[in-house]
Amino acid sequence: MTKPDGPPELNEIRADLNRLVIDAFNADSRKIPDDIPILDLGVSSLDLVEGMRRVFDYFGVLVSIRRVIEGQLTLGGLALYIEQELLTQKSAKKGAQSATQVWIIQREVPLDITQQHIAFLSRYSNEAAAAYNEALVVHLEGDLHGPAIQAALEEAGNRYEALRTALDAESDVLTVGAGQSLELLVSLASREQLAARLAEVVSRPFEPGKRLFRAELLRLSENKHILVLVGHALVLDQDSLRLVLAEIARLYQVFSQDESASPASAPMPPCVQWADYLALGSTAEAHTLQSQAQAYWKRVFADGVPRLELPSDFPRPPIKKYAGARLALALDTSVQRSLQHWAATQNLGVWRILFAACAAFVHRIAGSEDMVMGVESEAVYLETGLPVFAHTHSMLPVRVNFDPACSFREYAHAQEQRLAEANAHTVFSFTDLIRTLQAPRDQSRSALFTTAFRASTQPPAPDFAGVKATFLLPPSARARYDLEFIALTNEQGFQLVCEYSSELFEEASIARWMQGIQVLLSTALQDSARPCGSLPMLVAADQELVLRQWNDTDRPFPREQTVLDLILEQASLHPDKNALRFGEHYLTYAQMRRRMESIAEALQAAGAGKDQHVGVLLRRSLDLVPAMLSIWRLGAAIVPLDSSFPEQRMAYMLADAVVQIVLTNRELLPLLAGNNTVHTLCIEEIGPQCAPLGADTAPATGSDTAQILFTSGSTGKPKGVEVRHSALLNVLLEMRALLEVGRDSRMLALTTTSFDISTIELYMPLLAGGLVEVGEDGLVADGLHLAERIHAHRPSHIQATPSSLKNLLAAGWNGDSSLCLLSAGEALGRELAEVLLEKCGQLWNLYGPTETTVFSVACRVTHAPGKPVRIGRPLANTRLYVLDARMQPVPIGAVGELYIGGEGVSPGYWNRPELTAERFLSDPFQPGERIYRTGDLARYLPDGELVCLGRIDDQVKVHGVRVELGEVEMALRSLSGVRDAVVTPWKDANGDIQLVAHIIPAEPDGPATAAIRAHLRQRLPEVMVPPHIMFCTAFPLTANGKI
Repeated sequence: MTKPDGPPELNEIRADLNRLVIDAFNADSRKIPDDIPILDLGVSSLDLVEGMRRVFDYFGVLVSIRRVIEGQLTLGGLALYIEQELLTQKSAKKGAQSATQVWIIQREVPLDITQQHIAFLSRYSNEAAAAYNEALVVHLEGDLHGPAIQAALEEAGNRYEALRTALDAESDVLTVGAGQSLELLVSLASREQLAARLAEVVSRPFEPGKRLFRAELLRLSENKHILVLVGHALVLDQDSLRLVLAEIARLYQVFSQDESASPASAPMPPCVQWADYLALGSTAEAHTLQSQAQAYWKRVFADGVPRLELPSDFPRPPIKKYAGARLALALDTSVQRSLQHWAATQNLGVWRILFAACAAFVHRIAGSEDMVMGVESEAVYLETGLPVFAHTHSMLPVRVNFDPACSFREYAHAQEQRLAEANAHTVFSFTDLIRTLQAPRDQSRSALFTTAFRASTQPPAPDFAGVKATFLLPPSARARYDLEFIALTNEQGFQLVCEYSSELFEEASIARWMQGIQVLLSTALQDSARPCGSLPMLVAADQELVLRQWNDTDRPFPREQTVLDLILEQASLHPDKNALRFGEHYLTYAQMRRRMESIAEALQAAGAGKDQHVGVLLRRSLDLVPAMLSIWRLGAAIVPLDSSFPEQRMAYMLADAVVQIVLTNRELLPLLAGNNTVHTLCIEEIGPQCAPLGADTAPATGSDTAQILFTSGSTGKPKGVEVRHSALLNVLLEMRALLEVGRDSRMLALTTTSFDISTIELYMPLLAGGLVEVGEDGLVADGLHLAERIHAHRPSHIQATPSSLKNLLAAGWNGDSSLCLLSAGEALGRELAEVLLEKCGQLWNLYGPTETTVFSVACRVTHAPGKPVRIGRPLANTRLYVLDARMQPVPIGAVGELYIGGEGVSPGYWNRPELTAERFLSDPFQPGERIYRTGDLARYLPDGELVCLGRIDDQVKVHGVRVELGEVEMALRSLSGVRDAVVTPWKDANGDIQLVAHIIPAEPDGPATAAIRAHLRQRLPEVMVPPHIMFCTAFPLTANGKI
């Protein structure tokens, strides 16, 4: 069709309009009725936009889509409107200030379904509002004409509604204003100030009721400037900001040549305005799409919303503040080439592959096989084919499943399918979905997902009439999510950008993870058939750290000797020095040695000898240590027993360890009365002189078994752990050095001998010529008497479990600045640690399973409120690995299972070869060596120290959501009226898991259960709030002092 030369008559307009829209709407008839609303003709959103574009191209009249929809325009009404506009244009004065002033009207537009959620969050706080700022930063180099760029900005503001729109302070209404022209703010900025100034401009929240767009020009020098465009996500996104920039550049070319030039010389190109785009959401077609989308998302989350827990550097604050930062990684050239080639061969988009790589990495560092990632959608309503000056995308809660055995090729195609499904259902209300799913409300994190991904293609910066323009990556001081990956494509190639919460992560951790994604991606592209779970995630330098440098602990020690050998050396050096104390009674080193010999002689006479297993069931006294040493003197192994053990358990242990002799007290004989297979020897009956030891008596050597310690077994029967002499000596010598134990050291021994940590108390001081004070039975559980004993006897070192240390504090212990406290056997919480640090001179956190000989890791605790207590670094001759399910090292900062190798690794479980084979494995990094699988979750910190995160099985699933019991316990303990808390799972009659909180109140009456739940609901999702709360005065402790 040929455009009319002048203003046509109304009938001509109707005829031309009829032909235009028949073609655009794909109508079958030759004529469309003039009196039927256009929307009632079954016109799709895309056809409607195309029709209005053709109207603009043919008549030069811009018709608002919102006018068509809200005004229920008929074809006749549209023809009349076009006629009026053409007449107005004819009578307009030539050279008017703006070629678009006819469209500048003030109106109110209700938020669409995708904007309501953003508006809610923006009102939540200034920090949240700033997190939804979108920004473009452009470096301009050349002779920039100030008035011209100001004029270009003003004219762009006149033309595009998004640039003069404000959010009503109270209602969900956006107001398109016709007020003051856009003003370009200009300020000076030095190179030193630039980063801070950019961050301030980009992250400054928009004031309520004011326009949601601003432009600022930072002048660096006469010919260098930084142009910053900032728009709120309610009205603009990165794509539309780039359109705004292009329009400013196009107008700048006109005004820079002639300041008095008419904007009509750069006519406004056809586009879709912000309000018109939103109007598409009110069509019948959009309502149908919304219903379909809501139904789809309900199906996706029919079994609940999985919760992702990323390993963080800092504890999650109870209320999210949106503080964030941004880091960019340019992919290696070789990776970019492989990425493009593989994308072509697989018929996959590059950014879809990058999404798959990021998702697989997140799965593995979080140890999750089911998660939700937010993914930026394609255009919510339609792809118009025209520039759209609006925010056209929403975040889709894409549910991603992970099978470690699945190949990367299969995984990438599966994600392609999942993303296609999600993008077919973009028109939905985020708020309604949250309400429908009854998703837990949690002020500490974003709803439905905490990790997101989006793709962004950045074309070259537009030409500013000879001024060179270059895009810069905007700084970010805010983050919407815990992690948001951005696959950025620009002139330089492919970049991976990560916006992250600085409340949770340090920059070093994010940098390592991004490098890890590149390593995973690079390997996957070269071998896409490889299972996702076996793809490497560490750069070579980090792998060297975690496998070699941080495990460089080889130190010489007398491997062929035993603890007894070195204690006897001290006895020879200091025979008259006190070695043992019990109450007010002492034994010197010489007396201890003689008593040991007497007991050994009696045991030998009873039949004990080399490689036999001797049971020890003794009251605590001065005889305890000599009795233990006497068994080693014969080359036999100790099997420690405890009088608190049930008779059946003790009988099993004696039979399993093939114990033939038990050294005991007369008063404890009834505990062994039912066991006819062992010979008992009462220590009270052993005098100072017995028959001398036989000439062929062979004491223990380093390779012999020192003791068999029984620990709880998953089968219900205890399992015996063999401990070698060399392993025991290694850990005791290392602890002696770390704790600076010497001749003047005095250690109060509190722990039952059946608990492996007792060896530290009973023998370590004796290796240095120090004193061991044997505490009486029950002292460790009696906080009041223990506090009195510490005050009276002033020991230099005490070891206890955190539970016992809490009892000590509860008894009113005032502390001792010269005391070195050792916390072991249980996880040491930060709150308890901070209190203890004020009460003692040194506090150590010690970790190690019995299977790796007492302790494998140690850390001197320092003040660090809010941070988890570390377990530290490996001890001498110890190797630590944090591995995934396929026994590969996880990235630094990621969670994995802790494996321990080195001198301390036990030969295995006594008489349990199958269980030994399951837990004691070949070391994949040290051929010929063995490692122990602890079952504990841990992660490396960037400085090489470890944090232990609890047992792998210390998780329960409540209503489909995985719950860490420790997290609930920590929240309970943060309540002022709660002294301590333990949370346990309970299965009700329906088989559903429910949480039970056991609370020791700080005061007798305690806080009300309603107050406790209200406190928890401020910090935890509803699913983590225990429905059952029980109060108690104390937690029952095992003989080892554990709950």
